[in-house]
Amino acid sequence: MKRSALKNLASRWLPLGVAIALWNAAGPNEKPGLKRVIAAAERGDPDAEFILARDYEFGTGVPVNVMKALEYYARSAEQGNAKAQNNLASIYATGAPGVPRDDAKAKEWLRKAAAQGAALAQDNLGLTLLEKGDKEAIKWFEKAAAQGLLSARLHLGALYYEGRDGIAQDYGQAAKWFRQSAAQGSARAQNTLGVIYQHGFGTNIDFAEAAKWFRQAAEQGNAKAQCNLGQLYCAGRGVKTDPVVGYKWLYLSAEQEEITALKFMVGFRTGMTPAQIAAGQQLVDDYKKSHGLPLTDDKSKSSPRPKPESDSSLSVR
Repeated sequence: MKRSALKNLASRWLPLGVAIALWNAAGPNEKPGLKRVIAAAERGDPDAEFILARDYEFGTGVPVNVMKALEYYARSAEQGNAKAQNNLASIYATGAPGVPRDDAKAKEWLRKAAAQGAALAQDNLGLTLLEKGDKEAIKWFEKAAAQGLLSARLHLGALYYEGRDGIAQDYGQAAKWFRQSAAQGSARAQNTLGVIYQHGFGTNIDFAEAAKWFRQAAEQGNAKAQCNLGQLYCAGRGVKTDPVVGYKWLYLSAEQEEITALKFMVGFRTGMTPAQIAAGQQLVDDYKKSHGLPLTDDKSKSSPRPKPESDSSLSVR
């Protein structure tokens, strides 16, 4: 199984409950919840078994012991604990010292957890099926997305946007899922919605709508959105032409080494007056102050510079 399909399997359910709340409230060397968890796990409590397994997997209060983690995950999973089933699948999907990778077991446990309605397991099952080119993946992504799981909505948006793995390209469906993801605060989804409206993918070109979505993502620090928004300000598309504001967003994007912004800044800055550059730099500093970022020192205010052409393999959208 490729790493791309396993990305979400690295996600873990967060243990909840009174024992963990007590654990967090205790001092660094006082973990009264641990004894209770161990005692409950030995009595066969599936929630305690899951929590103890997770402690062994990540070394929380106990030494890391993958075999112990596997044992307690399995005990909990056999009793129907969906969280344990998901995490047990994760271990089998990647393998671990003393535990050979077993894709069949991973899929088996994911199916059990997904059938119980566990959104993360449904999303993970979708990824494993997608890796095999199985369109059943869509069903599980949709089930997880219906529960509000952001990663599932992003997966659906990306699949329909790109039209890959046997899924027909459908910008309408892509926009639907990206819009839901954007409403949950995903800067990537917000930027992609901007691209959809900017280029009229499956809809009419609407630069004002594009600017709206780029702005939401740019305010979160998304470099691509900052670059896209900066260029809209320079061209006066969807917003009033304003090279000073354009400078702000392009500079912020270029500082994150967004290659398009880096290249654009080289020529763009030469057409600005010193007063405009100073005003743009002030907007950059104001943004950084409001977002708790370190200010640009005077030596680097001449403008970020592009890397050698060998680095142009970076995504430019």
